[in-house]
Amino acid sequence: MRYYETMFIVDPDRTEEEINALLERIKKIIVSRGGEIFKEDNFGIRKMAYEIQKKRMGYYVLYQFKGEPAVKDELERNLRLFDDVLRFLVVKLEPEEIQPDEAEEQEEQPEEQEQPEQQEQEEKN
Repeated sequence: MRYYETMFIVDPDRTEEEINALLERIKKIIVSRGGEIFKEDNFGIRKMAYEIQKKRMGYYVLYQFKGEPAVKDELERNLRLFDDVLRFLVVKLEPEEIQPDEAEEQEEQPEEQEQPEQQEQEEKN
């Protein structure tokens, strides 16, 4: 299995339901081919550096997933076919480039900070 990262820009003129349906289709493509998505970031509507198809804004989405090269090939093929996808890029990640989800890091930090505080209180008593 290899690790990949894909970022794509969706037409911002689509409704929230249409965007969510497209994202579900993309997830289904990855998972149905044996891939596993381990990080998903929806950045929302952002201003692009330059116009693409006469649009200045785009809905940005980033996925990190693992799978066989066939998963990546099928994803790229489908992203080319979707009219709502303005641009996309899929890159191979090296294992050291994979970062844990920020939410997991934030959950771990409060636990570590609470323990020293509890120890200090126990020492005072």
